[in-house]
Amino acid sequence: MANTDDAVAQLIHQLKSGTVLVKHKPSGKKYSRYFFLHEREGYITYDKSNKFRGKPRIYQLNDIDEIRTGFQSQTFDQLIKRGKIKSADQNLAFSIIYDNHRREAHFIASDIETRESWVKGLQHLVEQRSQKRQHHLIGEENWILEYFHAADKNKSNTLSKKECRDLLANSLNIEMPDNIFEQMFHNIHQTQHGSLNPKEFISFFKMLTQRKDLYDIMKKIAKFGYQQTMENIYMDKNELLYFLRLTRNQNMNHVDSLNQAQKVIDEFEMNTEFREKGFLSLDGFRNMLLSRNFDITESSSSREIYQDMTRPLCDYYINTSHNTYLFYSQLSGDSNPEAYNRVLLMGCRALEFDCYDGDDGQPIVKHAFTLVKPCSFESIIRLIQPNLFKTSPYPVILNIENHCSPAQQKQLARILKNYLGDYLVTKHLSNQDLHVLPSPEDLKYRVLVRSVPVAKSKKSNETSSSEEASEHSSWNPSSKTIIYLFYSQLSGDSNPEAYNRVLLMGCRALEFDCYDGDDGQPIVKHAFTLVKPCPFESIIRLIQPNLFKASPYPVIFNIENHCSPAQQKQLVRILENCLGDCLVTKHLSNKDLHVLPSPEDLKYRVLSVPVSTSKKLNETSSSEEDDECSSWNPSRKKFFLITSDRKVF
Repeated sequence: MANTDDAVAQLIHQLKSGTVLVKHKPSGKKYSRYFFLHEREGYITYDKSNKFRGKPRIYQLNDIDEIRTGFQSQTFDQLIKRGKIKSADQNLAFSIIYDNHRREAHFIASDIETRESWVKGLQHLVEQRSQKRQHHLIGEENWILEYFHAADKNKSNTLSKKECRDLLANSLNIEMPDNIFEQMFHNIHQTQHGSLNPKEFISFFKMLTQRKDLYDIMKKIAKFGYQQTMENIYMDKNELLYFLRLTRNQNMNHVDSLNQAQKVIDEFEMNTEFREKGFLSLDGFRNMLLSRNFDITESSSSREIYQDMTRPLCDYYINTSHNTYLFYSQLSGDSNPEAYNRVLLMGCRALEFDCYDGDDGQPIVKHAFTLVKPCSFESIIRLIQPNLFKTSPYPVILNIENHCSPAQQKQLARILKNYLGDYLVTKHLSNQDLHVLPSPEDLKYRVLVRSVPVAKSKKSNETSSSEEASEHSSWNPSSKTIIYLFYSQLSGDSNPEAYNRVLLMGCRALEFDCYDGDDGQPIVKHAFTLVKPCPFESIIRLIQPNLFKASPYPVIFNIENHCSPAQQKQLVRILENCLGDCLVTKHLSNKDLHVLPSPEDLKYRVLSVPVSTSKKLNETSSSEEDDECSSWNPSRKKFFLITSDRKVF
């Protein structure tokens, strides 16, 4: 153990001393920089003396998702293809994937030893920080200082009052009255107009996060609790053991001795002196109660799969993504393999690939009829293979929308077989009834390919009905996702008959993207496209007779509301006039207001669910809020995972 600790310490020392690395960009440009680790503040950066302008980039350890060795990225693939780097350098290369798999940094070291030092050292630090985040160790000073330096915009190593307020509101989601903030700031700094240095900010943060309710609990447990302040109160091992037995937490039943109690203290107590004495401070007590073991919403059964996983695959809800290859807009940007890794590590088990012929004879993934840049299908499969079963052993389904020619379909098959090997299901499972789908248990660590057929070539001598051609065309009705569209997502008409079509197919939830009409009446349209709008009133009037033909159960109107207040009133008028008593406008009688009514309660009724939209341009909001509400929202956020009492795998 000592040898391992010494080796890790030596690695960290090497990274803090720094080495020269060559950073490669997708454009082909490369920069030789002296990179080093700033361990206390938790980031890596480089010597700014070689940078002509701007500030050196900082890579926060907490933002790092993966460290990969070799040419395991789309950027390296492209650089190899264009002759910008040599294949022989693969053993010297590594990549840092960060910011939730949205960004990448690519490096080539001068020798294998340097590469290995960076990879092993960073992997150790990232894993260490990941474990701390899982335990909610709020008293950890490095974690606090990372927020401090991120909020220090002018890099003065101090925080002004304004920077403190911005940090509380934007990063820590804390709002407080001005007078309380001024009082706390003054208590720490003793002036009304100063700035906080790192040590003062740590004190400020600890004062801010003190929990009087937990202090009151500790006073009842600790021997001299009523004589101790919030700063110096503690429990010893015997008192902690008594507390755990008193609360009867099922997840902590294994803590039944003083040695086990000491292990709990070692895990959650940040104060070294207290930890060595076997004491648990108020901060350590809070860390323990905020840990996973004390999460009342997450019982032990929710951590383990206790449902029956031996039923046919069709009996389960599947965690699925749509347009997986997109990170940002549906109309521009890049197709990116990291988008697949991102959703896989979030637990997704069904991925979508829109495959087309590539110019070089190899299939590509792209969003057709848009400005989205394509990505090599082979790059995606190669880069996601290591992450397929990291979060779950249950099968991954590849939904391939196949627009490829026969020659490139053979390449699709070759790529899948080469990279997925025995994971890929290529024949019926033995001892399996061919009339029943296999179960998730049968398909553990396997990959299924579900191919969506497309229109037959015009050159084909085979004939097909217009209905079949429409069904499989690459201009397939997008009404499967956007109801008011019959054909393309980018052009054509919004059509009331699209709503009637899905209603008669059994659909019970309809989407309306509502905007102001020029004549003062609201319209439904697909924003930022050439799709022609349709009056909202026409749609409601024409679908009203068909609302309950296929089912008596409620219809839900999901209204994405971009209308002005005046035209919102028109929305209400239209709904009330056309739907009458079918529209739910008040609470149902004799119903608990804290429980949603059942489908039986809502027979022959219509529910309207408004979806909030982005704030006006002159209003300020965080980038996260803007992203969440923007009309240019990533398409994946439009699709929600359905959960039930059955396990979502």
